[in-house]
Amino acid sequence: MSSKKTFIFIAFTAAIFMAFGFQNSSEHKVLFEKAKFTMETKGDLKGAIKLFSEIIKKYPDEREYAAKSQLYIGLCYEKLGLKEAQKAFQKVVDNYPDQ
Repeated sequence: MSSKKTFIFIAFTAAIFMAFGFQNSSEHKVLFEKAKFTMETKGDLKGAIKLFSEIIKKYPDEREYAAKSQLYIGLCYEKLGLKEAQKAFQKVVDNYPDQ
C-alpha cells in the first residue's frame, strides 16, 4: 500500500510541474496576442509598443516572437509617423537574421 501512495504522490507532483511548465511556455504567446489586439483593435499604438517591448525583454529566447514583436514596434512607429520606425526595422535585420 505504501508504494501505491508513493506512486500517486510522484504522479501528482509530476502533473503539477508539467502544468506550470506548459503555462509558462505560453505566456509570451498570450502577451503577443494582447499586444496585437492593443495595436489592431484598440488602436493604442503606444500601448502596443510597450507590450511588444516587454516581450523582447522578458522572453529573449523566444526568438520568433521577439523578432515579430520588433517588427510590430516598427509598424507602430511608422503608423505614428515617427523616425524611430527605421531604427526598429533595422533591429529586426540586425538582431534576428535567422527569422
